[in-house]
Amino acid sequence: MNDSNNTFLRKDFKDLSKFITHEEIFEKWEILVNIMAKIIQVPVVLIMKVDKLYIEVFCSSESEKNPYKKGDKNYLAGLYCETVIKSRKKLLIPNALKDKNWNMNPEIKLGMVSYLGFPLFYPNGEIFGTICVLDTKENYYSKNIEDLVLQFKELVESHLSLLYLNTKIKKSEEKYRKSYEQVNFYKDLITHDMNNFVNVIQGSIELYSLLNNSPENLRKKESFIELISNSSNKARKLISNISTLSQIQEGQTFSLKEVDIMKFLNEAIKFTHECFHDQEIEVSINAFDKPIIIQANDLLLEVFENILNNAVKFKNNPKIEITIKISKENKEDKDYIKIEFLDNGMGIPDEQKNYIFQKSVVIKKGNGLGFGLSVVKKVIELYNGMIWVEDRLRGDSSQGSNFIIILPKEGF
Repeated sequence: MNDSNNTFLRKDFKDLSKFITHEEIFEKWEILVNIMAKIIQVPVVLIMKVDKLYIEVFCSSESEKNPYKKGDKNYLAGLYCETVIKSRKKLLIPNALKDKNWNMNPEIKLGMVSYLGFPLFYPNGEIFGTICVLDTKENYYSKNIEDLVLQFKELVESHLSLLYLNTKIKKSEEKYRKSYEQVNFYKDLITHDMNNFVNVIQGSIELYSLLNNSPENLRKKESFIELISNSSNKARKLISNISTLSQIQEGQTFSLKEVDIMKFLNEAIKFTHECFHDQEIEVSINAFDKPIIIQANDLLLEVFENILNNAVKFKNNPKIEITIKISKENKEDKDYIKIEFLDNGMGIPDEQKNYIFQKSVVIKKGNGLGFGLSVVKKVIELYNGMIWVEDRLRGDSSQGSNFIIILPKEGF
């Protein structure tokens, strides 16, 4: 098996306790070591699990003379089981006190002078740990006992294979569930956005058709043609952005470029007015006179449009007022650009302020991008920035929201 498969299997088995069906199997292992101890008539039977620098007692037989407790961990420092793990072979030590290679072994201090152990393997051939028996007296362990321990070893390894298959099934189920959710998310995104673009185009065509060719209407007609063209371009860009979003969701990284925040903000404001031409919207910007440059990409425009569209969709007053404040901020000796979007909408209760950025929450109300604030958050994090929401008026969530974005400063 190649290295990539080995890495994958190591990841799968990193924490077996994550999987629900492990409990029944591990309970069987507890029963198994107790049965072995009674049959072989020894005080200690163990299943040990190795993890890089230390080895852990995974299962331990119940006996008054057994000093090993489940969950005990020891660094790899010359223990009997360590040799089994390194050699990947059986180890038999009838009497460590008489063996110059073992008479200084730390487990002698626990009274364990004899040992029989076998390696336990994952399905890919890597070491899980050991299954072993220990005694306080000299013990050569007969062939029948060895065969018995081998039978139990094979049973444990068969259980490890079952756990592996169960893990694979659960991962596949989770993968397909996430894929299904992602397909639905992008379907909704395309449906809402395309409907929005189509509505703008249809409205422009209808208004265009109502105008005659008088000179005073020529400029209006040109504006409608420009609006149709812009909406068509945005529809094409949507497809490209969805591809980018899909890659972001999968954890891929992207190269960034210098972008002018004010350029994107003005485009987003214009588009918001176009989408909600029947609403009374007033947007004001408090910013610097010179260009504000950061490292980002075209998705930043989608972020701005999303926040503005949400402010309109969740309005609480006939006149929608949005104030955008841009300032400098220093955090941990790093310079940032702070962008605040203050609206007079219905606001967001404190208990929902974090919830709205979770992956499962996708805004589907009214017009606009339905982009999902979880994706907005992912995009901002892609720029090494942060986003959160506060009350427009501190302590009163009913008086509107303040969405705050901070982004690393570039060339400002």
